[in-house]
Amino acid sequence: MQCSFKTVSSKPCSTIQGSSLITSLSTCKNDIANHLRNCLLQREGLIKNEDDLLRFRGGYFEESSSSLTICPTHRYEFWVTWRKSVYCVLQFACGGNKKPRKARQDCSVNSKQSLYMWKEEQRLIPVGSGRNPSLLQRVPVQMVCQAWVSWHVGVVSMKTDQNDYQNFTIVHVFDNATQDALTSTSILQDTINHINKENKKIKTLYLRSDNAGCFHSSYSLTTIPMINKKSLIKIKRVDFSDPQGGKCICDRKKGIKRYVNEGTH
Repeated sequence: MQCSFKTVSSKPCSTIQGSSLITSLSTCKNDIANHLRNCLLQREGLIKNEDDLLRFRGGYFEESSSSLTICPTHRYEFWVTWRKSVYCVLQFACGGNKKPRKARQDCSVNSKQSLYMWKEEQRLIPVGSGRNPSLLQRVPVQMVCQAWVSWHVGVVSMKTDQNDYQNFTIVHVFDNATQDALTSTSILQDTINHINKENKKIKTLYLRSDNAGCFHSSYSLTTIPMINKKSLIKIKRVDFSDPQGGKCICDRKKGIKRYVNEGTH
């Protein structure tokens, strides 16, 4: 019986603590809770047992544990003696800046990112490896660092029947889109549709945005009457932030940035 991890490791199969027995991966059921916590993998929930961890580390994402075998050497390599990298591994795997960037302690490569790199780039990036979110802030989780994406954040504040105020956030994410008046107007129309689905009682909308040209261009302003004709919610007023004043409540949604960096979606 041969070790399934022999082809994915530079270390040969050998004896560890007097044992060289190759066993089925399904028998590996040691407690890995502390290891998952140290590698920031406990939130994801895809890795629950030792055999899951070893499978993902070896690039066996779709194979069953019962069909794989492992020797003591590689069991130690991919779990017991495995340590999180000091530098961002994705930076080098994707041909990034040659100057090493240190990985951040609160970020690591998760299972979805590792799977994508294995399928699309044929590069095995072990789960739990260190990464630097400053290199990947605007990158979708499933693409890791393949392409830049643009996203638009809209926050709706409404008054309830109990005279309380409620907020809900609408985020539009695009693989490829230009920041022009046509795009922003389309986003506005879709946002109004979402507001109408969320609360049928809302009939009036007061719009506030930053000073980007796509929001206060002639096209954007002249299309508002057309939107009002088609929509059940009427835009009554349009306001703009002061130059360099930000987007107020939208800029305060900093949790979104952290959520994307952690790779939990």
